[in-house]
Amino acid sequence: MKAVSFLAISLAFVSAIFAAGAYFRVRATHPPGAAGSSGDLDALRARVSKLEGELARSKEQGAPSIGDASHDHGSPPGTGDLADLKRRIDLIERRMGPPRQGPGEGNRATPNPALVEMQKKRLMDATQPERTRAAALGMLRSQGANKADDIVEAGLGLLAAATEPNIKALILRGLRGAENTRVVSPVLALLKGDPDEDVRDEAARTVGEYKAQAEVKSALEVAASQDASAKVKRTASAALGIPEKK
Repeated sequence: MKAVSFLAISLAFVSAIFAAGAYFRVRATHPPGAAGSSGDLDALRARVSKLEGELARSKEQGAPSIGDASHDHGSPPGTGDLADLKRRIDLIERRMGPPRQGPGEGNRATPNPALVEMQKKRLMDATQPERTRAAALGMLRSQGANKADDIVEAGLGLLAAATEPNIKALILRGLRGAENTRVVSPVLALLKGDPDEDVRDEAARTVGEYKAQAEVKSALEVAASQDASAKVKRTASAALGIPEKK
């Protein structure tokens, strides 16, 4: 009898050791924080709180939204789980829709610093073909990075050296939105005297951004009434805010 009891106790002790070993192996492989570190969870909670605040403000301002971000039927709110927080963030962002844009911002993408630096080097590299450099200026414009003095100077230098009308037109488009008065004089010269109507058309569009200047307004008025091209006349009139005649 004693031998049987001793055997049972021994087996129970061995089973307990194996169970403990298995438990610690699982703990070592999948620690409690594996779903996300404390820092990750705190950052995600803060982001959820910020997004919920922005969504609430959008609703107060009458912005359209789809459904209610608080009704996430996929997972109950407030569990603190990393996956749950990510789901909540995704839900809120989808229901908030795209960010609002200010006047004149269009669909401009968020600037990419690496892309801007690469295109800037390409624009500044005098060994590159004119078309490549002009395209680089256009890319900088799309990134909202064509306002710096060195970019404007490089663009104007390229414009002065260009001889092909399509290259000139491409450069003029790249200078649009530069908000730099250095653009005015050389672009006005093209509006007044370039033989190609596409170049004059692009010049009217670009210099139209400076129509508050008396010289620019006067040149646009002349182009709107006297240019040989109907297309340039329409563009100059539009730049002045003159409605098109029907």
